[in-house]
Amino acid sequence: MTVIITGTISVDANSTSVTGSGTNWGSTVKPGDMLVVGLSFGFAGSIESDTALTLEVGWPGGDVVNGAYYISPMGVGFGTIETNRLLAEYVAALRAGTLFKPDASGALAERDDYDDEGQGFFYLDPSVDPHQLYTKLSDTSGDWNGGTDWPQSGEDGIDGDPGADGISPTIDWNVDEVVTVDVRSTFPASTAISGKSNSGHGVYAYSAIAPAIRSIGVVQAGIVSTSTAGYGGEFSSADYYGLKSVGYLGGGLFAQSASGAGARILSDSGPGVNVTSVSGHSGLFSGGLGVKIVGKLEVTDCIKFGSFTVGTAPTASVAGAGSAIFITNESGGPTLAISDATNWLRIRDNVIIS
Repeated sequence: MTVIITGTISVDANSTSVTGSGTNWGSTVKPGDMLVVGLSFGFAGSIESDTALTLEVGWPGGDVVNGAYYISPMGVGFGTIETNRLLAEYVAALRAGTLFKPDASGALAERDDYDDEGQGFFYLDPSVDPHQLYTKLSDTSGDWNGGTDWPQSGEDGIDGDPGADGISPTIDWNVDEVVTVDVRSTFPASTAISGKSNSGHGVYAYSAIAPAIRSIGVVQAGIVSTSTAGYGGEFSSADYYGLKSVGYLGGGLFAQSASGAGARILSDSGPGVNVTSVSGHSGLFSGGLGVKIVGKLEVTDCIKFGSFTVGTAPTASVAGAGSAIFITNESGGPTLAISDATNWLRIRDNVIIS
């Protein structure tokens, strides 16, 4: 293995262009050879002349001006980069059907100009579809074959294995184990479960002994459920919470329906809904009617009613009989008021607020 040290070189940091002075690279250096200056090195990609070569990648060292160097042929790997490049071109041409190059091409009438070519001469007529490839069968003038379609296609290959099935818009899990969907690490701002159906449940979850759905919303609602007709969401459990939802910065549950209840939550034993609010935000938010509970309501903390003045109280008939609000400026002092579907009545003496 001969090490080349003739002359000096100049090359800028991160540049691929190397200039020689007093060098003879054209006849001694091959693609893939290693150029070394001090502790830095690079590999020749192409050699333009005795005094110019191009590196495969930018020079990793500092600027070199008329510096000493040596170039080392890469032994058994001599010319590996060039070989790999040629192989890549060969494979690309093979795949594209352009590996074969005819000796000449043109319309069929122009083929006569090549009648005196030797045996094995190829002439391509690209003016027809499919293209026609003609071959001189002998050295005899005009001795062409009858033409062959080009490019030629082989038989279809064997079909590959089918890919994995995608996830359908409606997911129906029927398993005897807990299914957990956690997108926090991969998609920190994404929805854990999104279900949509034009007819039927967008997402249906049932559990006999544990929460049918347990959702924690850290920034936004743990569950957003929307329906144009019917329940936005239905949560059912035989012996636990139908729905357990925790909202840290947004509502634990946001349920909306254009026609019908925003959410229908059933439980045969235990609370239908267990709602926890953290950081002072709504544990449960529902538009329209708000929340309708059929059965007992148990509250382990205070209940806060909507606050109004006498002048800003909603229409009693719209609110409906039995609705309650808090009046802040009632003449007898702040008080709760109950609607009889006509007026708001002070809870302490059943007199119309004033």
